[in-house]
Amino acid sequence: VTFYVQTIASPDRRFLFTFVQIEGSKSDCNKYWARITVQPVGNFTSSHASVTLRPITLDQHCRDDLQNIGVALVTPERLLASMVQYDDKKGTYQYKVEVQMSLDNS
Repeated sequence: VTFYVQTIASPDRRFLFTFVQIEGSKSDCNKYWARITVQPVGNFTSSHASVTLRPITLDQHCRDDLQNIGVALVTPERLLASMVQYDDKKGTYQYKVEVQMSLDNS
């Protein structure tokens, strides 16, 4: 089974939607849980956002309609700004997205 982490900004760029898609059917989605955490790269702040959700199928075109995502980690611009850190060596702003996949044991 192959999983994909997707991150899409809202049209007004005030929210960031992070979710997991799976190559498989809707019944395959119900076999897994994804725990998504958005956090700073370093430990300069305790700010973070986290959610546990089911993946969605890869065939959904979420950029056109964000409501198709269903449950996602929605990070407001203000919270994300508190987690972003500039890396002088790379010349980029960074934050970390961590995903932990698990089988549904019920």
